[in-house]
Amino acid sequence: LVSNILEISLLKYLGVSINLDSCVHCGSTENLLTVDLASGGVVCKNCYQEGFIFNEKALKLLCLLNKIDLSKVSMMEITDYDIFKEIDDFIHEYYSIYTGIYLNKKDKLMKF
Repeated sequence: LVSNILEISLLKYLGVSINLDSCVHCGSTENLLTVDLASGGVVCKNCYQEGFIFNEKALKLLCLLNKIDLSKVSMMEITDYDIFKEIDDFIHEYYSIYTGIYLNKKDKLMKF
């Protein structure tokens, strides 16, 4: 999770941050349904057309990770590995599409 928080926060410095606060199409903060790679952020139920629908818990956690101050984290635990895997896969795909950086070794990223 720490590496996911770091990966998400580094996106703004790379100029390709994910919009996780409101729908990328209409700006609504209500009824957020999924994250769309092509649009670069979350999509609400009204704007959703087709594609993969993120697990609701994974979407909430991803939005939370975007707001967490890493310096204030003392302990986090996720018991559902599928949620973590879904977030991790999304972040890796986002990096490969928008930055061309492939995060094969997270230990290299953590050295920053």
